[in-house]
Amino acid sequence: KIGAYAFCKCTDLASVTLPEGLSGIGNYAFYDCDALETVVIPASLQSIGGYVFCGCDGLKSATFEGELENIGIWTFAGCTSLTDVTLPSNLTSLTNHVLYNCKSLETLNIPESVTKIEQYALAGCSSLNPLVIPDGVTKVGDYAIGYSEGANPAPDTNIEIVSNSTAVQDFMKENNLLPDNSGNGDVNGDGETSLLDVIALQKYIVKQASFTQEQALAADVNGDEKVNVIDLAIVKQKVFGTYINNPDEPTPEPTENDDLEPTTDMPETEPTEEIVDPTSNDKIPPNEDETEPAEEVIDPTEPAPTEEIIVPTDAEV
Repeated sequence: KIGAYAFCKCTDLASVTLPEGLSGIGNYAFYDCDALETVVIPASLQSIGGYVFCGCDGLKSATFEGELENIGIWTFAGCTSLTDVTLPSNLTSLTNHVLYNCKSLETLNIPESVTKIEQYALAGCSSLNPLVIPDGVTKVGDYAIGYSEGANPAPDTNIEIVSNSTAVQDFMKENNLLPDNSGNGDVNGDGETSLLDVIALQKYIVKQASFTQEQALAADVNGDEKVNVIDLAIVKQKVFGTYINNPDEPTPEPTENDDLEPTTDMPETEPTEEIVDPTSNDKIPPNEDETEPAEEVIDPTEPAPTEEIIVPTDAEV
């Protein structure tokens, strides 16, 4: 084992090799080792305390080779140069401040086994975009994701958070972390709600297209966490100004494809009737089989044809 505070504030320690067979690392073991750049934690490790690599400004890479289920709090907090970290494959939670203010971290593969993200766990990870969170996460702590660092953390809407977890979705709504176009009908993300969005929404509803999570959120204009014909009607109203919600009319029944989860499959559908764009300059040729023969027109300036009169001869009389 490596005991608590073993190499704490060894600011000139540039490298360390942790031996196979190491079973534990105590609290603050490598705290503030500013010159340390890489660390590989062997598979034999069974426990790691809190604040172990906290404040290691020069640490760029950290790899867990084993299957630890827990990492101590504040383990990599303040590692501002950290760009690559491989978490244990059986990890169950991202603990309090575990990667706090790792502002250079651009990618993070969170194991599917993680079910909890505790307070401030990923706050200040401003370069982590997109942030993909497993669907099995059931708890998200205060300021855990999508927030800046500091005493007064603020929501960072520039970070795209991707997850189908109900807990994550609820956290995003409660903390105003939804995309700017959420619920406005701008499905294609071009900055306006237009005919193109109507067409895209129609294709999605009849299962001719798939949506990303961000597109699904934009399409859910009535905020009921479903994308269906009701949303289509509202978007049409925005675009054309023709739809009026009559309270006496029954609410349209949603179609089967009404959930907010992004789809990847493109199911086969029956061919639909071709829609002709009325603004198109293309001419539609007449159907020759259905045209009636034109009536002959006689020019009135020409003399009418005279009937030939045959006079019989004497021999014929």
